[in-house]
Amino acid sequence: MTNWVDTLAALGVEVASADARHVALRHAGRSRSFLLDRRSRQPRPSELAAAASPDALLIAPKLSVSSQERLLGLGWSWITDAGQVHLRFGDHVVSSPARTAEPASQSPVIASALIRGIGTFAVIRRLLTGPPPVSQADLALTTGVTQPRVSQILQALVRQGLVTRYEGMWRITDWDYVLQSWLAQYPGPGGTTTCWTGLDDVWSQAVAALSVLPGEAVVSGDLGADLLAPWRQPRRATVYVPALCDLKQTGLVQVGGTADTAVAVCVPDDRSVWPAEAITRSFRGHRIRVADPIQVLWDMQAAADDDSIQAAEQVARWLSRTAQTR
Repeated sequence: MTNWVDTLAALGVEVASADARHVALRHAGRSRSFLLDRRSRQPRPSELAAAASPDALLIAPKLSVSSQERLLGLGWSWITDAGQVHLRFGDHVVSSPARTAEPASQSPVIASALIRGIGTFAVIRRLLTGPPPVSQADLALTTGVTQPRVSQILQALVRQGLVTRYEGMWRITDWDYVLQSWLAQYPGPGGTTTCWTGLDDVWSQAVAALSVLPGEAVVSGDLGADLLAPWRQPRRATVYVPALCDLKQTGLVQVGGTADTAVAVCVPDDRSVWPAEAITRSFRGHRIRVADPIQVLWDMQAAADDDSIQAAEQVARWLSRTAQTR
């Protein structure tokens, strides 16, 4: 077990100054002064109360997973001699590998934020994909969620330490952690789906379907991933539309089971599968609209085969670069 100062040094965090009650830390050009709460032993979750300020920093020998989850919800930063770190530098978070590698499905704190309805998933989706909305009104406009409900959702996320307001913009504090939690807990877009197949390759069938589907149609799953971050030959097309159409005129045949499906056309209950800003790509001379990238990720993971998981990882890397550099 190492001293917490050594733990910080290993993460590239420098101790600028310290006294009995405060410590000033620097990381990647950011500086922050923290108010210290030192514990001589590992605290139990029931002993942890809400942070006195956004700069509250708990230092302890060790923290259980349950204690870390509770601290996250109570707005704390923390460091332990066991190498567990979660430091908030405004909109930037430094976490130890052990903390960020925890399966999102094991976090009741984030679960309680995400399972409260389709509106919460929509707001978090928009915060993850960026660019950061300037106001609650912007979030309401791009998600279709009412402003009072957006306000409730944001306040709940702030209390749990997942969202912060920075220079007039709402931001996710721990992007990777919240993304994985969203993907693990999203119940799916719902709605009505029809399944189609034909004799040509999947791309040819999808282009044929798009030629008669409404102009608002967006592609997801294999095709969406191939347009955003090419990795494998697409096997199935997922297309979200505002209204269903009969595709028989394209030569496709409707099928009843998913095993034979080449093109799945869905009218979703969750309207946030459409991105806030249109994403278009060119393919074979056609301009094709792509679904929200997080929806593409979720649809890829739902396929649950090794190739689709690897393709999803490529999309996740693309999304991380795009969303976090805006």
